Amino acid sequence: MFKHIESIPKSKPSDGIHLDLPDDCEITEKTCWEYKGCAGPGHSNMDRRVDMMNVMGIHRQLVFPTMALAALSQTQGGLNNGVYLRLSSDEEKELAWDAIEAYNEWAGAITSKHSDRLRVAAVLATGKPGATPEWLLKETQRLIKTGVKVVFVASGRPPVGLSPDDKRLDPWYATMAEANVALVTHPPAGTGFISQEWAEVANAVTWHHIAEEYFVAVMIMGGVFERHPTLRFGVMESGGSWVGPLADLMDFWAGAKPRHRRPESFRPPYTLPRRPSEYLARNVRVVPLNFEPVEEWFQRWPHLEDVFCYSTDYPHLEGQSWSLHGYYENLAPLGDKYLEKFFVTNGQYLLA
Repeated sequence: MFKHIESIPKSKPSDGIHLDLPDDCEITEKTCWEYKGCAGPGHSNMDRRVDMMNVMGIHRQLVFPTMALAALSQTQGGLNNGVYLRLSSDEEKELAWDAIEAYNEWAGAITSKHSDRLRVAAVLATGKPGATPEWLLKETQRLIKTGVKVVFVASGRPPVGLSPDDKRLDPWYATMAEANVALVTHPPAGTGFISQEWAEVANAVTWHHIAEEYFVAVMIMGGVFERHPTLRFGVMESGGSWVGPLADLMDFWAGAKPRHRRPESFRPPYTLPRRPSEYLARNVRVVPLNFEPVEEWFQRWPHLEDVFCYSTDYPHLEGQSWSLHGYYENLAPLGDKYLEKFFVTNGQYLLA
C-alpha cells in the first residue's frame, strides 16, 4: 500500500483501521508530534510507544486501543459516530464480548511489562447480559490480578443495571480504591444515553459529554466519593466545558440557599458533609479536548484547578500537532502553578 511510511505525515480517512500498516516510522520529535493515525510511530507497538514517550517527554501514559472500543461499540449495537448504521447481530455481539476478554488479557500483560510507563485501560463488560454486582466485583478483582491498573466503564447505560450511586456497587468501588486502580470513561462509553432518534438528527459536538457528566453527577450527589474518599475517576476525550457549570449546579442544589427557596417536594434525597464541587475537585480528573480554552476555566473556577489534565490524544488527528506548545502558550500567562498542575500533578493523581 505505502512504500515509505515516513512520507505519510497523517493517515487518510480512507485508510481506516483495518489496514495492517507497519509500525516502523522513525521516532523523532517531528514524527511524534506531527504524524497521526497509522502513520504515527508507536501507534500499535507498545514497546515503541515507550520510546515515543521518551522523545515527547512523557513519563506515564493512559492508553485506550481503538479496537477494544470498536468491540465495545459492537456489543452495544454497532455504533458509528453516534448512529447505528447497522445493528449488530446476536452472534456479532457475542464475538465482541469475546474480543473484549482477549483484549483485557493483553491490557494486563502490557501494563505489567511496562508497569512504570503504560496504563492500558481494561474494558469492564458492565452491559453484558446477565452481569450482576457480584460478577462485576469478581471480574474487576481478576483484572487487577493480571496487572491492570486502570479500568474503563461505560457511562451511557447503568452499570449492571444499577444507578452509579447504588450501594450494591460499593464493594466494587471499594476494591478499586483499595487497589489504587482508577476508574475511567472514554467515548464511545456514552452509547445508549442518547436515543437513536436524537443521534440521527442532533450534532454530536453539543451533546457528546452529557452521559459522562450525568454519570459523574450521580456518583457525587449520591455519596459515592463520600463513602470511598480515595476512589479516582477520570473522564477522557469528552471535553471540559461542562465541568464548571456542573459544579455550580450541584453546589446550588446541595447548598443552604435553595433549601430556603424551593418547595419541600424539590428537596434532594441526600445530604453531603462537603460541597459537591469539593468531591469533584478531589476525586475526578477531566481531560479537555486540545482546542478548548482551559486557561479561561482556571480563572473562572479556581476551586476546580485540580480537575483539568493534559493529554496528547495520540495518535488521533483531533489531538492536533504540537498540542503541548499550544497549551503552554495559552497557560503560561497564568504562572508556573497552573502549568505544573495541568501538565504534571493533576494527571499524576489519575495515573498513580
